[in-house]
Amino acid sequence: MAANKAAAAEFLAAEKLFTRAMQRKDRTMLFQQAQPAFERIALAKGRYAAPARDYVSTKIPAAYRKLWRCPKLAVTPATASLLSQSYKEGELVPPGLLDAPPEWTSCPQPHYPFTAKQAGLTMGLAMIQVIVDEKGSVTEVKSRPGQDADGFYNSAAERVRQWKATPPRWKGKAVKTSLTVDILFP
Repeated sequence: MAANKAAAAEFLAAEKLFTRAMQRKDRTMLFQQAQPAFERIALAKGRYAAPARDYVSTKIPAAYRKLWRCPKLAVTPATASLLSQSYKEGELVPPGLLDAPPEWTSCPQPHYPFTAKQAGLTMGLAMIQVIVDEKGSVTEVKSRPGQDADGFYNSAAERVRQWKATPPRWKGKAVKTSLTVDILFP
């Protein structure tokens, strides 16, 4: 009896975490607190294991898709040696020299890779480098640490090639730039 009450309380607490994460639109809370709570319950194989698995396999990924936002771009400041250089329209300019960093205007969410699902992975990360041209289109995509066997890079690259950004500008001229993007896969 006491074990059933404890299991019910644990499941209710996990549901409250999920609800709070959704109300706050907090993806970090969703995946660092709610998902692990449901995973522990699912692994316990008790009365609440099946509904907990439903949260892990269906409800949390659906919630993440609902809360998807374009990843933020990290722009490092330019060094003194770069500040003295001159660039022409259409040339590749370091992001720290741009008039303003580009912002994503369209960024369809990548699909969770099938190979990662088969491997039983519940999370992944694609760390990529992109070239954004003077029109705001992504023209090149490269993996920063190299290829991954679980397909996160390939899935991210497929989608990121479709992304659009505000055109990068340097002193009012349309230029290209290289940016790094990290994409979390729940």
